[in-house]
Amino acid sequence: MGYTPHILVIGGGVIGTGIARDFAIRGLDVTLAERGTLTAGITGRCLGVLYSGARAQSDQLAQRLKHENEILHGIAGHCINHDESLLVTDNEDISVDELCQRLEQRSISYDVLEGEEIDATEPALSDDIDRLIRVPDASVNQFELTIANARSAQRYGAEILTQTEVTDIAVEDGTIDTVTLEYSPPGRASDALTPDEPVADGGVPGSTSGGTMPGETNDEPKQVESGETEERDPDYIINAAGGQVEAVAAVAGINMTLESRSETTVCFDSKPVETPLSRYRSGNQEATMTTKQGTGVLGTVSKEVTDQTAVTPANTKQLVDEMKAIVPAVGNAQQVQFSCGVRSTHPSLANKHEYALIDHGDRHNCWGMTTVVGGSLTTHRYIAERVANEVCAKFGISRECKTESISLPATEEAVEAPDMSAPESVICETHSVTRSDVQHALADDLVTETDLNEVRIRTGVGRGGCKGSCCAHRLVMELYPEYDEKTIRASLQSFLDDLWTEQRGTLHGNQLKRAMQTYIFQKECLNLATPDVTYVSTSSEDEEHTTSEPSDSDEQRINIAAYDSGPSSTARERPVWGERQR
Repeated sequence: MGYTPHILVIGGGVIGTGIARDFAIRGLDVTLAERGTLTAGITGRCLGVLYSGARAQSDQLAQRLKHENEILHGIAGHCINHDESLLVTDNEDISVDELCQRLEQRSISYDVLEGEEIDATEPALSDDIDRLIRVPDASVNQFELTIANARSAQRYGAEILTQTEVTDIAVEDGTIDTVTLEYSPPGRASDALTPDEPVADGGVPGSTSGGTMPGETNDEPKQVESGETEERDPDYIINAAGGQVEAVAAVAGINMTLESRSETTVCFDSKPVETPLSRYRSGNQEATMTTKQGTGVLGTVSKEVTDQTAVTPANTKQLVDEMKAIVPAVGNAQQVQFSCGVRSTHPSLANKHEYALIDHGDRHNCWGMTTVVGGSLTTHRYIAERVANEVCAKFGISRECKTESISLPATEEAVEAPDMSAPESVICETHSVTRSDVQHALADDLVTETDLNEVRIRTGVGRGGCKGSCCAHRLVMELYPEYDEKTIRASLQSFLDDLWTEQRGTLHGNQLKRAMQTYIFQKECLNLATPDVTYVSTSSEDEEHTTSEPSDSDEQRINIAAYDSGPSSTARERPVWGERQR
């Protein structure tokens, strides 16, 4: 048996996981490294539309999208929420009849709906809409699809590393050499308690303990190791880091200049429509309303950016106004989140579905690395096939692609049926996420220890209008008692920081009021607004405090002693959130 090359894929989006899956199925040694959570980049912030080619500007692209649409329906049907969508045209770009003629030429199935058929299919549409087309554009849960790709790759032997950043790529004599990986999960050991550090127990104000929480146990709490580095020697690197491909290339000393485009979507606290709906627009802009984990999502505003994190209401107002004209309920729906993802693209790419493979051996005299630019959820499997074909050829390997015929595994593995006779605690009321749902997500071997965002993409917890105000503290307690207090606090803070980033642009009216209520709750009850005074002071600290001059931090000190110890005075395994009052 010959030598098996080791491929390092950088990037945990749908394209990166798709590439890892293809290589693994072909029998190569594969490692995937993602610096955050799977789907943390553009994948988790896109609309999740599986295009059929109905809106493609060229016949060639339309056929490619149609083919990939059919393949993904066959291998990933469990990730598809809706098999079809509605397409509205106002005759400015193209009439209904002209669009129907184009669809017939491309052999894309469609139906024309009129009058009562429209009302029966989607009652939320404006009465001004008298004709529209139903096309096979599907709505996909991109989180499930990406996780399924990763799990499939893992089953074929791939190693999936999340919260793992590539910090160095050594180049020796024009060839990729050693790669350094750094593991940095939320809840870091550098912030964690030492076992003998005396701290106050949160359930018994004023008393000290060895780093326990309410319902203390004798087991030493677990700490998350952070900052661990590891060196790998891959034979080839695939840079599929999306909006970060330039930064990854720079780690290897490669200077690339690409265009960066932001894609902004708006998330609502309700579903203005039940069926995915698009307003036909020529060019690369689109106005599409779909649903994701129980909420409505509108997109996409695409523009060239220099600041990759900037999201403002001005980015989305025109889009909301445009959709409001055909779905009036959009104007009254509460906006709860702006999501902005960044993709790297190339001037040669005419649209977001097209892609380019940059071989750095040819371009930059650095053999052993290829960067993937462009591509979409719909074309990700095809791109992975092309990448694997090209790299396998470099090693003299001739193995056909099998990804179009091998079904993706379900993201929810078969588990023992829960005992329905016992009451089930609800963690998130908005999306009916139960404790068993959270525990099942945390038990996934793809989840990185204390990363609560891994739970969010699997269950939808925290995606509602409350943005974690009613569920974040319940969610994080599922890490107890396995992890120590500071690790748990760090995980909670990381989770809330991500939620805050997404909702800042929506803070007006009722959403601003809700955010202030959340702030008060987290400040007064969770003590999250006083990072320098996290725990109840000990007796010696109290004495020192009373004899010292007042400081700025004193004004922020929370009188935790004012809170009682809770309904239970005896130790138990873990607090029961949402328990009935006695």
